[in-house]
This record gives sequence, C-alpha cells and structure tokens, in this order.
Amino acid sequence: MKEPENNDYFPLSEYQQRLGRLRSEMVKAGMDAVLLSTEPNVVYCTGLLDGYWIATMHDDVQLALITADPADEPTLFVPDSLEQTAQTSCISDIRVWSQFSGGTTRGSVATVADGFADLNLTKGRVGLEIGPHDRPGMSLPFFEELRAALPAVEWVDSTEVMKQIRKIKSPREIQKFKTACDISCQAFAAGLDAIEQGMSEKELGHIIALEMARQSPDVCVNHPWVIFVHSSGRGPAAYDGIPSGYRFQKGDTVYIDGGFVYQGYGADMIRCAVIGKPTRDQERYYYASRDANMAALRYVQPGITGAQLYQFWAETVCELGFEESLRSQQQADWDFLGHGIGLTIHELPLLNSTCQDVLEPGMVMAIEGNVFDKFPFRETTISLKNEDNVMVTEDGYEWLTPLSTELVVVE
Repeated sequence: MKEPENNDYFPLSEYQQRLGRLRSEMVKAGMDAVLLSTEPNVVYCTGLLDGYWIATMHDDVQLALITADPADEPTLFVPDSLEQTAQTSCISDIRVWSQFSGGTTRGSVATVADGFADLNLTKGRVGLEIGPHDRPGMSLPFFEELRAALPAVEWVDSTEVMKQIRKIKSPREIQKFKTACDISCQAFAAGLDAIEQGMSEKELGHIIALEMARQSPDVCVNHPWVIFVHSSGRGPAAYDGIPSGYRFQKGDTVYIDGGFVYQGYGADMIRCAVIGKPTRDQERYYYASRDANMAALRYVQPGITGAQLYQFWAETVCELGFEESLRSQQQADWDFLGHGIGLTIHELPLLNSTCQDVLEPGMVMAIEGNVFDKFPFRETTISLKNEDNVMVTEDGYEWLTPLSTELVVVE
C-alpha cells in the first residue's frame, strides 16, 4: 500500500485503519475475502478518486479484492484507461485490462480470476454486495462469468460487514460532514430568503446550487450536491422531485430536500415554505412533524437502539394529538424515522420500529419522521416536514444542521 497521489481526502493511515477493521469483521463473519464493486465501498477502502463510475458497460467495472489476512496486499482491478487515475488510491497492486479489447488479450473477468488465484482464493467464502440493502457494481453477465471462472468460491453477502466498518465515522470523516452541513445550511438559507411567488422550482434550485458552489472549498468534485425541489402546485405528495419549470402560486407549499457533498460526505436536510398565509392544517401538520422530529433528535444518545428512538418519536406524535396519522402509516406499512448517512445519502442503519442497531458515538444520522394528513400517498394532501442531521457523541448528540426549522412564510 502507498500514500494516495493527487488525492488529499485522507492519508494512508486512515485506509490502514479501515482495512484493519474490515479484516476483523471478515474474520468474525467467516469470510476469506471481500470483492468490493460499488463506488462507496471501493472509495471507502481504497481512496480511488475518479469520475468513471457513470460508465456501465461490461468491462467498465472497478473492483477491490481484500483478504482477511493482513499479510496480503489488497488488489485493485480497473480498465486500462484508469491505470494512472488508480494512483489516487492507496493500493499498490493495480491490475488492468483493455475495455475495448478485440479478443486478442485476456479480458476483465480473466484478469480478476487471475488475481484470485494469485491470492490462493480459488476456494473459500468471498463477500460481495448482494444483500437486500446493497447491489453489486457489475453486470449480471460479468458476475456469472466470474462465478464460472471460480466455481469453488462461495459468494456471500458483505452488507453487514461493510455496515459495521462504515457506520462509525472517524474524526476526519466527521469534519467533512460538518463542512457539508455548514455549506448546506447557508445555501438553503439563501434559497429560502429568495423564494417568491412566480419563481420556478428550477430557479430556486439554481440559487441553492450557486450558493453551494460559492461556499465550497473544493467544488471540482464528483457529485457536488443533491437538490430536490417540489411544490404542492404540481402534486401534493411527491418526494424528492427533480426541480421543474412549475412556478410557485399563492397557497403552494415548497419542499426542499438534499445537501452539499464535501469530498464524498453529504448533508441530507429538508426545509419547507408556503407561498402566502398558511392554512391551519398546513401549520398543524408541519409543526407536528417538526416537533416530533426535534424531540427525537434531542433523544439521540449512545446505547439506545434505533427501535427505541423510533418508539420515542411515535409516542411524541401521539402526545401531540396525531395518533390517527401514525396509525394510518402503520396500516400502510410505512415504518420510517430516518437513516444513516455517509458516502451515500441513505446508509444503514434504517431507523424504524424493528431496528436493533445500537447507537454509538461517531454515528451520523438523518432524522425525518412524517406526520401526514392522510396516508397512503395517493390520498395525501399535506406532506411537510423537516429533516436534520445529527451525530451521536459520548454523552448525547450534536445537531449538525442548525438552520431554523420554522415554516417559512413568503408574503
């Protein structure tokens, strides 16, 4: 392994710590190795920094093979066009193939299979992202060819192993989160201040994106932000609507979701506004969601489970007088308070009534419970809430998105 080149995100020591934890978890799970294929997992364990993940042809895969034995060097497999880009990783053993081969050279699957053989992994249990909360970053034909080339390998789900090593954020990761959250709050504030009747969803998204770019210390990165804007005028209950040309009218509610992504780590927050004086029900349902979510945020502490946090939130919803809303969600199997965040906008654990994950210092989560006027969505007319990011600390929590949670009224 080596220091990453032309990549100032993390030093080699950070990746060495990550791989040490990964190997410990692999041993516990009885795995001989993991073959990582998704951008978040490969980036987390190797530091590889490139924009080629959008390419999805058969030979465009990017894979990291890491054994449970600390004596083995990790191997990174990439198309030959990424051989120089791969130096941004901490991996010394880089294997390449021609993704535009005419069949005269050994191809991608053969190259990966050779790497397995070199590490005596033609037999054994190898983890891959094949669980219910993940998906492999390779085509099904690629996986089938690899499986045929390695018939004695037992492929098992690596989701739990990767969850365990990624859920606790290091001090360096937390600092990136804080930068992302600070910039997101400033950009959301600029957008909320600028909203006016007649403005389009796209124009509002443009204001927020420009402010994020203006505030960013490192704007030339992959996936710099996620911005959803949806107003009730084009549909009352759409979540995560891509901003459209619809122009805000009096009586519309405006729902802004997303955040800035700093060196891979992104905020995920929601703030809402209403054009003109809000109706009584708009205020009631928004503040019920807001008050229950903020109560849950303040209840965050190490040692409790996600299910206990959800139960506290649900009891708060009932105490606020919205038991019927909660019941309608439960009847429709909408069981959701929030989620972990990290190198993807939604990470495990999923915070709901069955979550047995114990909160630990260093975990970062998004709290975004819902109090709907009616449910399921085809009946909903008011879907307003806040979403806030929180970090578990040794003695409680730290609120990472302290932008006002008041419903913004645009006169």
